Amino acid sequence: MPTTDGSSTISDTRRSNVTIRDGGLCVLCGDDPVDVAHIVVRKAHFIRSIAPSLSGFRKDDQDNLLCLCPGHHRQYDAGYYVFVPSRSQRQVLLNHENRDFAYRESLIANRQTDPGRTIPDISDEIDFIPIHPSRFRAIIHHPTRYDQTMFLFDTADYRPCPLLHFRASPICLMLQAQPHLANVMRLASAKADEAQEEITTLIQLYHRQPRGGADNRIAIPASYPLIVRTMEEPNNYPSAHVLPTIPRSPPPSHPSASAPSMQDSFDLHPEVPGLTPSSSASTIGVSDDTEVDPDMYGGTDLQLLEYAKEPPMTWEDLKNRPPLFPGEEGGDWQFCSAEQIIRGEWH
Repeated sequence: MPTTDGSSTISDTRRSNVTIRDGGLCVLCGDDPVDVAHIVVRKAHFIRSIAPSLSGFRKDDQDNLLCLCPGHHRQYDAGYYVFVPSRSQRQVLLNHENRDFAYRESLIANRQTDPGRTIPDISDEIDFIPIHPSRFRAIIHHPTRYDQTMFLFDTADYRPCPLLHFRASPICLMLQAQPHLANVMRLASAKADEAQEEITTLIQLYHRQPRGGADNRIAIPASYPLIVRTMEEPNNYPSAHVLPTIPRSPPPSHPSASAPSMQDSFDLHPEVPGLTPSSSASTIGVSDDTEVDPDMYGGTDLQLLEYAKEPPMTWEDLKNRPPLFPGEEGGDWQFCSAEQIIRGEWH
């Protein structure tokens, strides 16, 4: 049957074994019925690379599964809270990793085989850490097969949850918790700050390899620097296509004789004299030495180009101005006042 997050299929046998192991009760609140939830889903490859004892890890392994009621299952997948090994157990993992790494380096220095990382067996002491700064909620823990007492805790860590006890891989718990603890928007607490620092350190230590042992870095050929210098020397390859400068745009191909070429100088006012609602026309003049892209004038209306050459003038001057060329009254551009536009006396 698929899990509620749709990420995998857990066999009925494994689901039954996990349910029996946890007593068929939620490890957080002791309620039933329960879902069999994954701790981590997408980090199996890294877990297998940590230690030889984890090389056969699969995401449906029983140590990566736990029983949660449907409500706490949804909250766990959404990152409302995390489970982490207790502070004392994290110290055990840190101290063991430092000793084990020094021992592996000494073996390699003496030309002996690296046995790989070892993970110590630690007790099932689990810390509950709230993450999401949501509404205050009190949680009642009913007796389970692991913790047979009833106690009360909350989502604000005002009354901290006592240590929980259930079977789960500490590596999986830390990998699932680390991104949520590193979230700057999480609920602030001293317990979360301490867990974040120690878990981040442990995960970084699990990425390292002893000097001389297996290394994930790419080997660079010794001749590569010489090849780079030779290839980058100028004029070594005269047939290579090199662009010393960016080519200019080609001249416009418009058939009109008025379309300027790249070499022409432009004495144009790109703004057409027109009228504002006031009594005088408003234009923005362009100096004769202003660079104008000739491509802007490809296919431009000839009537507009003629109008653009005229200096600013008042409305009275514009009305009494003689036509610039025959047929101007029937062109695409007509002049009228704001009152004529309002009255509809324009076409």
